Parts: sequence; C-alpha cells; structure tokens
Amino acid sequence: MLEELKKKSAKKALPVSILLIVIAVVLLVIFGKKMLASFTGYENFESLTPDEISNQMVELDLRYNFGGFLEQYEENTTTKVQKTEYIYYIIETGDDYAVDWRYMAVRVPAWLESKMEAMADNTYEGNESDPIHLAGEIRKLSSEELRYFNDTFKEAEWTDAEIAEGTLPYVILADHTDTASSKGPYIAVSIGCALLILWAVLRQVKAATGGYLKKFIKDYESAGYTESSIDSDYQRAIVPNAKDPLRIGRLCTYYMGDTSPRAIPNKDISWIYQKTTTHRTNGIKTGTSYSMVINYEGGKNPLEIPFSNEAGCQAMMQKLADLMPWVFVGYGDELARTFRKSHDEFLNIRFNKVEHVVDEMRFSEMYSTFRA
Repeated sequence: MLEELKKKSAKKALPVSILLIVIAVVLLVIFGKKMLASFTGYENFESLTPDEISNQMVELDLRYNFGGFLEQYEENTTTKVQKTEYIYYIIETGDDYAVDWRYMAVRVPAWLESKMEAMADNTYEGNESDPIHLAGEIRKLSSEELRYFNDTFKEAEWTDAEIAEGTLPYVILADHTDTASSKGPYIAVSIGCALLILWAVLRQVKAATGGYLKKFIKDYESAGYTESSIDSDYQRAIVPNAKDPLRIGRLCTYYMGDTSPRAIPNKDISWIYQKTTTHRTNGIKTGTSYSMVINYEGGKNPLEIPFSNEAGCQAMMQKLADLMPWVFVGYGDELARTFRKSHDEFLNIRFNKVEHVVDEMRFSEMYSTFRA
C-alpha cells in the first residue's frame, strides 16, 4: 500500500514539478544572455568596433554626447500629467583612438538630464566632461526610435547614404550608473531559476522517498491502527470511480487529491456537508463548484473533496450517511454555530449516541453497487 501511494504521490507531484522547470527554462531563454553577463562580466563598450556591437550587456564611461533626440514618458490616466522617464542621446562608438567608429544612441534615466545636457554643451565646445559610468543592454532601435534618430541627422543635412554609413541602429539601455545595480536583477533571476529547478527536483525526491505520506501515517497511527490493518482496509476499500481519488474503507475514508494522501478514521468523522461556491468575473456568474466537507474529531482542518456536480456530491454524502449513522449530514447556520461554540452539544446530537461501527452488510452492498 505505502509503495503504491509513493508512486501516486510522485505522479501527483510531477505536473507542478514540470511547471516549475518550464518557468525556469522560460526565464533562462528570456534573460539568459543578461544572466550570463552578470556573472562573467559586461563588455567594455569603448573597446568594441562597430561590427562587434550587437545585443549584449556593456558598461562604459561616457565623456561625450551630441544632444538628445527623444523623450520617453508615462502619463497618469486620471490627471493626464506626463512624467519623463528616459531621454535618448546620440553618442559615438569606440574610444579616443578608434579609427573606425559610428554614431548610435544611449537611453538614460531622466534624472541624469542635467549632467547629459552639460556634457552635450561641452562636446560641442570641444571639451571633455567628467565621465558618467553607465551599464545596460544594447538592443536595436525600434522603428519609431530610429525615425527620430535619423531625423536628427537629416536636420544636419546628412543624406540617407551618409546616415547608413555613419550610424548604427542600436541603443544602450543604460538604466544604471553602476554595474552592480545593473547586474543585481539578473543575478536575482539566476538564483530564482536555480531555486525553481531545485524545488522541482526536491518535490520528486520527497515523493519517491515517501515524504508526502507523513500525514497519512499520522492519521491512522493516531487512531490506533497498524499499518497492516490499514493496508488490508485500503485494498478492500470501495472505489466509487477508477479515476476518483476517493476510497471508502470500513476503518478509514482515504483521499488523495494532491501529493499528500489522507486516511481519515471513520470513527472520528462527526459532520459532513456540501459546500457550494459560485464563481464570478466582474460580477458575472461564470460557474459553480461543489465539494464535500468532512469534519472529524482531532483534525485541525476539515477535509474538502471536490465533485464535478451537485448530484454526485449529494449521492456520496448519502452513501456515507448510510455507512456511518453517527455522522451528522447537512449544513445549517445554527448547526455551524453549535459546532464552533458548543462542540460537546453538537456531538451529543448524534455522534455520542450511535455506535461507531460500519455495518458489514451495508458495506458489502455498497461495495457491490460500485463494482457492478
């Protein structure tokens, strides 16, 4: 029995484990290059020749720029107030000794505007500014960004051929002025991916070694049952549906809705009722779900078993009521208050007045019904 449950736990754990790995892989595909660069180091932008520039992570000490050409802003939809987030500037590739260089763009946070404007003034006067250290990702300019970029050169009376020969359609997304801050988010994503994969592996290891069976074992041991008696009861239990995770034995009601199976001692079950949940989206009803709630003495939380429809839930509650006459079946607000506030009074309604023994004949009849 326990070996069978281990296999079921592993099977139940597998979808979530696969999902965790898929999420990690997606993050690796999206951020892999940036994550790798965060550990191996960024390229020195000034040392790159034009043909070496592509989508990569770089850092640079910017001393010259040739003015801004585009602002990126956000707008408050309520107040319609616009706030500039980033400003695009024209820069040149290479260092002071480069023999082959081009103009391209850098996007910097708006709070750097005063420094960048002062640098642009110095550049046009032929002076070098104090360097601003920037770090970020290089990507191609979007069609809209490229249009504003090219318009700046056309205003300076460059021809299309000169623009094509003297510029690169790339921008450095310099969100940070220090490399450590730039790397931080991608290092965090790397750690997150590693943890997701580790979690997935540990889930399967836990399932394979029986780690998810602790609650199941505690359930029957707390009730005074041995493994052999539960094994026999589990094998002889009623299975309402071959694919149903619910089993009904003479000693326990077994359920495996997730990775951790449960064995609720029948003698401890005191109240069963149907829970109906209406689902709504934007106030519109989208569906209804049904579940059977099993309250049992000694349990901190009731066991909730979902059903595909109300008829199935009602039929199962009636079957359990026939097998366990000491169990109160059905919900009522007054009954719920008594259960919570005057529990002994609740137990005296039925639980304490009926012998807690599943009738063998009724059990056999129910067993035969589901096998038919």
